[in-house]
Amino acid sequence: MTIGDLRRPDVCEPVFEARGEITDGLARLQLFGELDIAAIPLLEQEYDRIEEQGSTVIVLDLEGLEFIDAAGLGAILRAAQSARTNGQALRLVGAGPPVRKVFDLTGNTGLLAPSGENHV
Repeated sequence: MTIGDLRRPDVCEPVFEARGEITDGLARLQLFGELDIAAIPLLEQEYDRIEEQGSTVIVLDLEGLEFIDAAGLGAILRAAQSARTNGQALRLVGAGPPVRKVFDLTGNTGLLAPSGENHV
C-alpha cells in the first residue's frame, strides 16, 4: 500500500490523502479530505500507479472525501475515461452527501454506486 498526502504548512492533518492498494487482484484507491485543484496531481499520481497494475476493476472509494470541486470532479471523469480506454472498469463507491451533490448537480450521478454501497 502506498499513501500520498497533501498538507498545508500550518496544519498537521493532511488536506487530501490518497491510499492505493491491490488485494487479490482488486485495485482500491481510497480518497480522504478535500479533492480540489491543488490535490489533483496527487490523485493522478496514485491513480496512474494503481491503473498500471493491470486490474480489470479499480474501486475509487470516496467515503473519506469531505469536499470535491469542479476540478476534482474533472479529474475523476478523466480517470473514468482512462479506465474505459484501457478496458478496465472504474467503480465509484462510498460517496457521501456533499460529494454526491456535486455529481448530481453536474449530471454525473450515474457514475456512482448506489448510496451506501462500499464494495464491488
